[in-house]
Amino acid sequence: MGKLLTSAVGLLLIFVLSPALAAGQGAAGADRVVARVLGVSVTERQLDDPDAKIAGIDFAPGEKNLNESQKAEQRRLRLEAVIWKLLREEYYHRTGTVATQAEMNAFTRAVFKQRVARGVNRTLAEAAVKGWKFDRALYKQYGGTVIFQQSNPLEPVGAYRKFLEEHEGKRSFEILDPALREAFWAYYTGGQEMIVPPAEVNYEIPWWLQKPKG
Repeated sequence: MGKLLTSAVGLLLIFVLSPALAAGQGAAGADRVVARVLGVSVTERQLDDPDAKIAGIDFAPGEKNLNESQKAEQRRLRLEAVIWKLLREEYYHRTGTVATQAEMNAFTRAVFKQRVARGVNRTLAEAAVKGWKFDRALYKQYGGTVIFQQSNPLEPVGAYRKFLEEHEGKRSFEILDPALREAFWAYYTGGQEMIVPPAEVNYEIPWWLQKPKG
């Protein structure tokens, strides 16, 4: 469990502080709107500009001289980060989802061996606690496949798909670029590996507080 926590925290840090990378591209199609998320328009330039800030996300500068396939993947990662940030924030606000100080302290004790959540660790703890509550609610509502990820050992990818389909149907978000839309959905509609057996799915206790099996 110690190695798992270390890996998960490292990836969570990347997600919270720099959710995706992006590479620079020329000015072609610079003002073309490729997606809208809860009223926020996302342009091709924003997805390609290494210095762009979208929906409050400061993206780390990406690698230069990428081929077209690599550029397309980095656009997908940026757009995915924007969609999830805005949809999660709307959900947290609508449902009153918060992370209490006690919950954040429990996270930092389990992961960082720190008694009180402070600074960057508090930011990570808040994201983890609210994320667990979000996943728990979605799994309870939609069920579906759960997979193991180092950043989230219980990722309810099947519930994510249903949640996203529902919000796309309500036009909470729309991806106007066909290729970008196909790339975005591929993860949620494709085959999954590292599937967690249903009997081992437990959202009643945060994963960082669960005892290792075996």
